Amino acid sequence: MNNVVTPYFYDQFGLPLNIAGLLGSLFGLMNLFARSVGGLLSDFFGKKFGMRGRLWVLWATQTFEGVFCILMGLAYKSLPATVVLMVCFSMCVQSAEGASYGVVPFVTKRGLGIASGLVGAGGNTGSV
Repeated sequence: MNNVVTPYFYDQFGLPLNIAGLLGSLFGLMNLFARSVGGLLSDFFGKKFGMRGRLWVLWATQTFEGVFCILMGLAYKSLPATVVLMVCFSMCVQSAEGASYGVVPFVTKRGLGIASGLVGAGGNTGSV
């Protein structure tokens, strides 16, 4: 998403490239806090409901992520609606990443380092 949102704003709405880039950067800026929110939610519900709570948080954030993605696709004629929905979508994406990190330590006790490394490497691979 990071590499396609700026050209989308440029092509779809005819924005100057600098404005399209500024609006596109909002997607990545949600990383400043939304990933932590996902981890905090995972920890909170994990404390209350155990692993089931952590998985429900992960499921909910990913479900809302899909809903906002669909709504953003439907709002292709309105720039303000697209930007607001993109920010909501991004918050769900980053929160789901944080919630995923909340589940990793419970995948395997013996191979915790390997599981953590694979999740970290997967995130870096996805960014390329």
